[in-house]
Amino acid sequence: MVLVFLILGLLLLLGIVLYAVLLSNVKLNIIKLHIIKQSGPLTIEFKSKMVIDLFGKIPIFSILIDDEKMKQLYSRGKINIKKLKEHQPWNRDTLKMIKTYPATIEQLELHGYIGTEDAALTPFITAFLNSIIPLFLSHQKNPYQKRHYDYNVEAVYLNQNIVNLQLCCIISLKTVHIITIVYHFLKKERGNKYERTSNRRTYAYSHE
Repeated sequence: MVLVFLILGLLLLLGIVLYAVLLSNVKLNIIKLHIIKQSGPLTIEFKSKMVIDLFGKIPIFSILIDDEKMKQLYSRGKINIKKLKEHQPWNRDTLKMIKTYPATIEQLELHGYIGTEDAALTPFITAFLNSIIPLFLSHQKNPYQKRHYDYNVEAVYLNQNIVNLQLCCIISLKTVHIITIVYHFLKKERGNKYERTSNRRTYAYSHE
């Protein structure tokens, strides 16, 4: 009898934890994203923090990620750019998933300037950026309610390719949506792996 109550208590505790996790949010706080290209090569300064908020309000876990840590992971082989390109994640299924489970942009600040060697192309690029951002934000649920959006990209005419953009952003996504998306991609990856294995086997026995 004691064992039964113990098992029921563990199941109840597991259910409460699972319920709390499903109601949590994952926030990506891009503290600084500075993209610079002037006289030298393109450089990126990056600092962000990922936070898990219990019930969307109480932070219970956070991790800091910056450009130095990304470089260390890349140098150790933890990040494989070639492998990421082979996966080709930006397809119709990915866009459909993003549309089904949209993230909430709680804060966005983008400022800077862009210049190109083509004087006619420069204003086109800056006008496109300044017009596409509010169009994208208009799809947010209850846009501009308790949120802070401030952006302006200016054009500079110096007859050279230069970029100086600074971005601060807070993006929030429900944990249950992240679990669904991860499950979707794992299932798709498993299907692609099986399909590649089947193709290799068919080819292997074609000469027998």
